[in-house]
Amino acid sequence: MRYKDKKPIEREYYLYRHIRMDTNEPFYIGMGTKVKKYSSLTTEYRRAYDTNRRNKNWKSVVASTDYIVEILYESYDKNVIYKKEKEFIKKYGRKDLNQGSLVNLTNGGEKNKGYVASEETREKQRNSFDIEKHRKHINRISKECFHIKTGKKFKSLKEGCKYFNVTYGSQKEAIRHKRTTALFMFKGEEFEPIKRTHKKYKKCIHIETGEVFKSLKYGCKVKKESYTKQLDVIKLDLSTKKFEFINKEYINNKVKYEVIDKNTGIVYISLRYACEVLDLNYSAEKTKLNKNPENSIFLKREIQR
Repeated sequence: MRYKDKKPIEREYYLYRHIRMDTNEPFYIGMGTKVKKYSSLTTEYRRAYDTNRRNKNWKSVVASTDYIVEILYESYDKNVIYKKEKEFIKKYGRKDLNQGSLVNLTNGGEKNKGYVASEETREKQRNSFDIEKHRKHINRISKECFHIKTGKKFKSLKEGCKYFNVTYGSQKEAIRHKRTTALFMFKGEEFEPIKRTHKKYKKCIHIETGEVFKSLKYGCKVKKESYTKQLDVIKLDLSTKKFEFINKEYINNKVKYEVIDKNTGIVYISLRYACEVLDLNYSAEKTKLNKNPENSIFLKREIQR
């Protein structure tokens, strides 16, 4: 069968909404394309259940409450779904326009249909194109290169990648960013790979218990919390956050004093954390430390600001 005789693949489209559990009201209306091969409801309606590529307002809602997904309409006609999307967004109203509860940032329907760029936008697009940089890139693609280990020469990087059976795109990026994974070097160019140090994990503290963890991911694993949800909550600085990154600002604002165990001399970042580790009653120890410090097993030490 020739290509022109092939029938176009029929795609089924759907409209969905997200409903927040705390107020039981819709906060997002969207559309997606059904997946042909799927193993569950979440893979069939992938976009509806996807948490990536969402706006800041959507993430703010999800960080503060749970939500459910509801499929509203299904159709093979994309225009029908576009029309329904516009109707529902108009019905519930956009929050950014003070019209309703939705965090949608557009009125729905086909994106950028009939959009005409202004002269100012066109001028910016023209100025952003660097012809010299483009020429340099084109010349570099066809430039002679050689394999660093063997010294074997090639007419182009593509030819070298094909010979050694490695991915052209990854090698191009490796050379460009001077990574240690680069296997080739362009003729007449100096190449010294940059050794990158591993990113250090940022310590965090559990606000309720005062327990310190080497990273947020590890803390969420121990406390059985969602890492992505907690990361969004911390970024948005919401009251529902369970962790706080340990830094100078946190020490200045949250932790008032450290405590020292009189018997062992061990210093704890907070009284709450010390009680958690030693399995002591926090309220009782706090009362002792503040009213009868001689009866407490801890010494209070102010943090040097």
